[in-house]
Amino acid sequence: MNINQRQRSEKQRDTLQAEWDLRNEKLKQLRLALAIEAGAVVKFQLQQQIQAEETELKRLNDELHTIEQALYTVNLVESPPIDPTPSPPMHLHRRRESYPHSKPSRGKVSFNYSHHDGFYRLGDGNYEFLTHWSKASDTTIHCYQDATNVSVALAPKNTRLQDITDASLYNFTSRVRSPEIGQFVLLENHSGRYAAVNILKIQDDSRGDSEDLLVFDYWILEDGSDDFSNVA
Repeated sequence: MNINQRQRSEKQRDTLQAEWDLRNEKLKQLRLALAIEAGAVVKFQLQQQIQAEETELKRLNDELHTIEQALYTVNLVESPPIDPTPSPPMHLHRRRESYPHSKPSRGKVSFNYSHHDGFYRLGDGNYEFLTHWSKASDTTIHCYQDATNVSVALAPKNTRLQDITDASLYNFTSRVRSPEIGQFVLLENHSGRYAAVNILKIQDDSRGDSEDLLVFDYWILEDGSDDFSNVA
């Protein structure tokens, strides 16, 4: 990929991301309207619009993933040797220090994912994981690698923490994963460290809850390994 092709890909990625953001906001408004609508005809129309937007968001996700994988491959080829103590490669609209933060290597987090653009920091230093979340429903939440220092993977349903004996074997190739309550999200950060997040509770203010709320337990492997079987 030459420099002109790279610039075109980056411009296309930015255009698609802007469209994704607009459609995602529209989807939020449609879901809110559906939650308060009483008329059967209007409800049906809203449900059709929601389905159409979800289809478009999936298409955009797929296109963004293809472009980002191509750009990621180019970066691997062109990047200088890795610094043994790298800093988080994050491009944020505000300093990451402004986001809520839980420093311990394990714990429970409860926060409103509509605040702080959905960002939440776990751990510290080379063991820091900047997570990024957004609304899906009251049983599912979206977890992104966008504008963070992590790649994200999703463990199959009914996986227990002690079942995760090699986190590196999970699929970290998508920019977004959508865990349900009870599922584990696996994170790999800028230093090749691993964390596991278990979704405990999701609230959605467009589905009757008083606020948008996400509650999860998390574990960070401080020994630099990829085996969670002896952590719990």
